[in-house]
Amino acid sequence: MCGTHRCELVQGPGRNQVEVREHFGSDVQFYVWDHVTVALHMEGGQVLKFDDDRLRESLTFCDRGEGSYHPNFDRLEEAEKVVCEDLWPYYPAPLERERSLQESLAAQSLNSKVSQQPKLRHTSPSCPLSPLLIGDAIVRNVRLGGGNSVSFPEATVLEIKDKLPDVIRFHPEADTVIIHAGFNDICKEESEILKLHFLRLFDSVKQFHLSVFISGPAPTCGRGMGQFSRLLALNTWLSSVCDAHGLGFIDNFNVFWLRRHLFLADGFHLNNAGRRSLANNILYNIQHA
Repeated sequence: MCGTHRCELVQGPGRNQVEVREHFGSDVQFYVWDHVTVALHMEGGQVLKFDDDRLRESLTFCDRGEGSYHPNFDRLEEAEKVVCEDLWPYYPAPLERERSLQESLAAQSLNSKVSQQPKLRHTSPSCPLSPLLIGDAIVRNVRLGGGNSVSFPEATVLEIKDKLPDVIRFHPEADTVIIHAGFNDICKEESEILKLHFLRLFDSVKQFHLSVFISGPAPTCGRGMGQFSRLLALNTWLSSVCDAHGLGFIDNFNVFWLRRHLFLADGFHLNNAGRRSLANNILYNIQHA
């Protein structure tokens, strides 16, 4: 067990997940264990099952250490071939490399120094310096590497359009903008009007002279076939019109379809794993556009 910390492990309401909550005050201390083992009792004949995509989300490559107990990969390229081409050929995100403790500490030190210097603008679409994600409730707490995300939970497409100038002005370092909107409009069941609103949004973003992507809707779980069908129709339409307007399109539908484990109990809001999946899919698409 390591030393005392100001962080408490808490279970989210109605969720089988534990998160870290930080407290402030000199008299607040919690103990944190470096290694935790959880044992689950299974009745005879029962098997603990989990989706193979959940395994893929947690899979990263790490360099071989001093002690080796099993055949392993010497290079990231070798691991990528097995993981990305053989085992998960349709998974949208690349295999990530796990940083060592020394690398993590060095990166923190470097980021601290860089943050004190003026930021340089970088316009390469394949490696955005600071992507900016703006959208409705589904993008809340979605982290895009060194970028920013801004959420307006109840906003419609036109409301997002009206808020864009101020948001972009507040984030001058952004060179790529990703817009995720439409769900709050879907609930109104006015598909043709929604398409017109998106076209007005497309015309509006041309003034910013930035690389702009439209993040397509994610399907919901257990909220009725009517809503599912309208979301699928919107996704299909967006995928066909974005290119004609010079915009990138990010297809999220297949990433979340039939993956109940990525949602909270309401079948709409994403849990931590879902937010990571959305972030990975967005980053993968803008880096490979």
